[in-house]
Amino acid sequence: MHSMGAIMSLQVKETGQNKKVGIQMKNIMTRAWQMYKSAGCTTKAEFAVALKMAWAEVRQTKIQNLVGSEKQVAWATDLRDKFLLGYNNVEILIADKLAKAEAKNEKALANTVKYAEIVRSAANRLLAMEKASDWIDHKYFSTNHEVVLYEKLFAYGKRLRKVS
Repeated sequence: MHSMGAIMSLQVKETGQNKKVGIQMKNIMTRAWQMYKSAGCTTKAEFAVALKMAWAEVRQTKIQNLVGSEKQVAWATDLRDKFLLGYNNVEILIADKLAKAEAKNEKALANTVKYAEIVRSAANRLLAMEKASDWIDHKYFSTNHEVVLYEKLFAYGKRLRKVS
Protein backbone atom coordinates (compact mmCIF):
# COMPACT_ATOMS: atom_id res chain seq x y z
CA MET A 1 0.00 0.00 0.00
CA HIS A 2 1.38 3.38 -0.96
CA SER A 3 1.17 6.50 1.17
CA MET A 4 -1.08 9.13 -0.38
CA GLY A 5 -1.01 11.96 2.12
CA ALA A 6 -4.49 13.34 2.70
CA ILE A 7 -6.12 11.07 0.14
CA MET A 8 -7.72 7.72 0.70
CA SER A 9 -5.43 4.75 0.54
CA LEU A 10 -6.87 1.43 -0.52
CA GLN A 11 -5.52 -2.06 -0.42
CA VAL A 12 -7.71 -4.78 -1.84
CA LYS A 13 -6.99 -8.35 -0.81
CA GLU A 14 -8.64 -11.33 -2.47
CA THR A 15 -9.98 -13.79 0.08
CA GLY A 16 -12.06 -16.30 -1.84
CA GLN A 17 -15.12 -14.48 -3.11
CA ASN A 18 -14.94 -11.74 -0.50
CA LYS A 19 -12.81 -8.63 -0.87
CA LYS A 20 -11.52 -6.80 2.16
CA VAL A 21 -10.76 -3.14 1.76
CA GLY A 22 -8.48 -1.52 4.31
CA ILE A 23 -9.26 2.19 4.47
CA GLN A 24 -7.48 4.83 6.49
CA MET A 25 -10.25 6.42 8.52
CA LYS A 26 -8.28 9.61 9.05
CA ASN A 27 -8.25 10.26 5.31
CA ILE A 28 -11.98 9.75 4.97
CA MET A 29 -12.64 12.12 7.85
CA THR A 30 -10.24 14.67 6.34
CA ARG A 31 -12.02 14.47 2.99
CA ALA A 32 -15.44 14.80 4.65
CA TRP A 33 -14.23 17.82 6.61
CA GLN A 34 -12.88 19.43 3.42
CA MET A 35 -16.22 18.97 1.65
CA TYR A 36 -18.08 20.25 4.72
CA LYS A 37 -15.98 23.42 4.98
CA SER A 38 -15.88 24.12 1.23
CA ALA A 39 -19.67 23.98 1.03
CA GLY A 40 -20.04 26.41 3.95
CA CYS A 41 -21.88 23.85 6.07
CA THR A 42 -22.55 24.43 9.77
CA THR A 43 -24.69 21.59 11.14
CA LYS A 44 -24.02 18.02 12.27
CA ALA A 45 -26.53 16.74 9.71
CA GLU A 46 -24.60 18.44 6.91
CA PHE A 47 -21.37 16.86 8.17
CA ALA A 48 -23.10 13.47 8.13
CA VAL A 49 -23.93 14.04 4.45
CA ALA A 50 -20.32 15.05 3.72
CA LEU A 51 -19.12 11.89 5.48
CA LYS A 52 -21.45 9.74 3.36
CA MET A 53 -20.11 11.45 0.24
CA ALA A 54 -16.50 10.78 1.31
CA TRP A 55 -17.32 7.09 1.81
CA ALA A 56 -19.00 6.97 -1.60
CA GLU A 57 -15.82 8.37 -3.21
CA VAL A 58 -13.72 5.69 -1.52
CA ARG A 59 -15.98 2.94 -2.77
CA GLN A 60 -15.76 4.27 -6.35
CA THR A 61 -11.99 4.68 -6.38
CA LYS A 62 -10.10 1.62 -7.56
CA ILE A 63 -6.35 2.03 -7.46
CA GLN A 64 -4.37 -0.51 -9.45
CA ASN A 65 -1.07 -2.06 -8.43
CA LEU A 66 1.57 -0.75 -10.82
CA VAL A 67 3.65 -3.04 -12.99
CA GLY A 68 7.12 -2.20 -14.29
CA SER A 69 10.72 -1.96 -13.18
CA GLU A 70 11.43 -0.92 -9.60
CA LYS A 71 12.42 2.59 -10.71
CA GLN A 72 9.39 2.94 -12.98
CA VAL A 73 7.00 1.85 -10.22
CA ALA A 74 8.59 4.27 -7.73
CA TRP A 75 8.36 7.20 -10.16
CA ALA A 76 4.85 6.28 -11.33
CA THR A 77 3.66 5.90 -7.74
CA ASP A 78 4.92 9.40 -6.98
CA LEU A 79 3.17 10.77 -10.09
CA ARG A 80 -0.07 8.98 -9.21
CA ASP A 81 0.06 10.23 -5.61
CA LYS A 82 0.49 13.81 -6.87
CA PHE A 83 -2.42 13.27 -9.26
CA LEU A 84 -4.63 11.98 -6.43
CA LEU A 85 -3.83 14.97 -4.26
CA GLY A 86 -4.70 17.28 -7.14
CA TYR A 87 -7.81 15.27 -7.98
CA ASN A 88 -9.00 15.64 -4.40
CA ASN A 89 -9.03 19.41 -5.05
CA VAL A 90 -10.77 18.89 -8.41
CA GLU A 91 -13.62 17.07 -6.64
CA ILE A 92 -13.99 20.04 -4.29
CA LEU A 93 -13.99 22.36 -7.32
CA ILE A 94 -16.66 20.21 -9.00
CA ALA A 95 -18.83 20.30 -5.87
CA ASP A 96 -18.49 24.10 -5.80
CA LYS A 97 -19.34 24.39 -9.52
CA LEU A 98 -22.38 22.14 -9.04
CA ALA A 99 -23.64 24.21 -6.10
CA LYS A 100 -23.27 27.45 -8.07
CA ALA A 101 -24.92 25.97 -11.17
CA GLU A 102 -27.83 24.62 -9.13
CA ALA A 103 -28.45 28.12 -7.80
CA LYS A 104 -28.56 29.54 -11.37
CA ASN A 105 -30.85 27.35 -13.46
CA GLU A 106 -31.47 23.85 -14.78
CA LYS A 107 -29.48 24.37 -18.00
CA ALA A 108 -26.39 25.53 -16.10
CA LEU A 109 -26.74 22.55 -13.78
CA ALA A 110 -27.12 20.10 -16.69
CA ASN A 111 -23.98 21.47 -18.38
CA THR A 112 -21.99 21.33 -15.16
CA VAL A 113 -23.09 17.74 -14.50
CA LYS A 114 -22.06 16.81 -18.07
CA TYR A 115 -18.62 18.39 -17.59
CA ALA A 116 -18.22 16.68 -14.20
CA GLU A 117 -19.01 13.31 -15.78
CA ILE A 118 -16.37 13.86 -18.46
CA VAL A 119 -13.76 14.87 -15.89
CA ARG A 120 -14.55 11.94 -13.58
CA SER A 121 -14.52 9.50 -16.48
CA ALA A 122 -11.06 10.69 -17.51
CA ALA A 123 -9.81 10.42 -13.93
CA ASN A 124 -11.17 6.88 -13.61
CA ARG A 125 -9.48 5.95 -16.88
CA LEU A 126 -6.16 7.21 -15.51
CA LEU A 127 -6.64 5.40 -12.20
CA ALA A 128 -7.28 2.14 -14.06
CA MET A 129 -3.80 2.21 -15.61
CA GLU A 130 -1.67 -0.69 -14.41
CA LYS A 131 1.58 -0.05 -16.28
CA ALA A 132 4.00 2.29 -14.55
CA SER A 133 5.13 3.44 -18.00
CA ASP A 134 1.57 4.66 -18.74
CA TRP A 135 1.67 6.92 -15.66
CA ILE A 136 5.06 8.21 -16.75
CA ASP A 137 3.66 8.92 -20.24
CA HIS A 138 0.78 10.84 -18.62
CA LYS A 139 2.94 12.71 -16.10
CA TYR A 140 1.43 16.08 -17.08
CA PHE A 141 -1.65 15.10 -15.02
CA SER A 142 0.45 15.16 -11.85
CA THR A 143 -0.36 18.66 -10.69
CA ASN A 144 -2.02 19.82 -7.52
CA HIS A 145 -3.53 22.97 -9.08
CA GLU A 146 -7.22 22.04 -9.30
CA VAL A 147 -8.22 24.39 -12.12
CA VAL A 148 -5.34 23.27 -14.36
CA LEU A 149 -6.02 19.61 -13.60
CA TYR A 150 -9.77 20.07 -14.17
CA GLU A 151 -9.11 21.56 -17.62
CA LYS A 152 -6.59 18.85 -18.52
CA LEU A 153 -8.98 16.09 -17.43
CA PHE A 154 -11.86 17.69 -19.32
CA ALA A 155 -9.81 17.90 -22.53
CA TYR A 156 -8.57 14.31 -22.08
CA GLY A 157 -12.12 13.11 -21.42
CA LYS A 158 -13.40 14.80 -24.59
CA ARG A 159 -10.62 13.15 -26.62
CA LEU A 160 -11.51 9.75 -25.12
CA ARG A 161 -15.18 10.21 -26.08
CA LYS A 162 -14.23 11.00 -29.69
CA VAL A 163 -12.06 7.87 -29.90
CA SER A 164 -14.68 5.55 -28.36
